[in-house]
Amino acid sequence: VISCFIARPKLSYIDFKVLILLFNLMIVVEAFKELKILDSIAIGLLKKCSSYKAISTALVFITFLAAMVVTNDVALLTFVPLTIVIARKANIDVLKIVIFQTLGANLGSSFTPMGNPQNLFIYSYFKLNPLDFFIITGPVLLLSVLFLLFLISRDKKANLSIELEDVKVGNKNHICIFSALFLIILLSVFHLVDYKLTLIITIVTMLFLNKYLFSKVDFSLLLTFIGFFIFVGNISTLDSVKLFMENKESISDYNQEDMEKLIPYSIIFNYENEWIEKLNKASFKRSELNEAKLFKNKINEQMLTSFRKYFKKITDNVIFYF
Repeated sequence: VISCFIARPKLSYIDFKVLILLFNLMIVVEAFKELKILDSIAIGLLKKCSSYKAISTALVFITFLAAMVVTNDVALLTFVPLTIVIARKANIDVLKIVIFQTLGANLGSSFTPMGNPQNLFIYSYFKLNPLDFFIITGPVLLLSVLFLLFLISRDKKANLSIELEDVKVGNKNHICIFSALFLIILLSVFHLVDYKLTLIITIVTMLFLNKYLFSKVDFSLLLTFIGFFIFVGNISTLDSVKLFMENKESISDYNQEDMEKLIPYSIIFNYENEWIEKLNKASFKRSELNEAKLFKNKINEQMLTSFRKYFKKITDNVIFYF
C-alpha cells in the first residue's frame, strides 16, 4: 500500500497465471480434505504397522509424500491430528514425531512445483520445464530422505498394538471426478494444458458438485501474492532502481580478475557455457582462459570443503540433540 503512494500501480504487474494455478490447487485440495481421502490412505497404512519405529516412519513419510502434492501446510493439518490421536492411544512421545513430520512436510514440498507457493511462482515465472526443475530439486529430495531415515533410525524398537477405526470416505463418484480434475490441474502446472481452460473446468466442477468449497480457499494467501506483485512492480519504476539497472557494467568492461571471480558464481546457476562464451568474445588468450578455469576449480573445491564442514556441524548438533 505504501509503495502505491510512491508509484502508480498497474494491473499488468499482477501475474494472474500464478494466482489461477494456486487457486485451482487450493480448491481441489480442499475437496480431497472434505472427502477424507488422505485420512483413509493413512489409516490403511498405519494398520499394517506393529512397532513404534514403523508407525513413526509411516507418519513422517506420509506427510513427506503428501506435501509434494497437496502443499506442506495441508499435509500437516491433515496428519498431525492423526498423529496426536495415535500417540494418546499408544502412550508414545508425540512431540518428536510431530517435529519430524514438520521437517518432512517442508522438505517434501520443496521437490515439486505445487509443493508450496514459492515453488509454483518460480516454476511459472521462469518458465522452467519439468526436467530442469526436478534435476535441481532431486538432490534435495535424496538428502531429505536420508536425513529423515537417519533421525527415525535412532528411535526405540518397541512393539505396539493400536486399534484404529476405518475412515469413511465421501462419495466415490466425487472422488473420481475430483481426481480427474486434480490431474488436469497438474497438467496445467506443467504447461501441458491451458491454465485458463483449467480454471473454467475447476469453477464449473465446483459449482455442480460442492459450492461450499469456494469459502474454504485461502484468499488471504492470494491477496498476499497480489500485494507482492504490485510492490515489486511499483519499486521497479523508481528512478533510483532504473538508474541502477541501466548503469550495470557490460561484460566487456570486466577485467580478468573480475571475470575469474564471477565464474564460480555463474557455475552455481548453471551458466558455465554462457560465461565461457562471453570470455572468448572478450578476447581472452587461451592461457588466460585456462587460468580462469583453474581458478574456478579451486574455488569449487573450497566451496565443497566449506559445505562439508558446515553439514558436519549440523549433523553433529542433530546427533547431540537426539
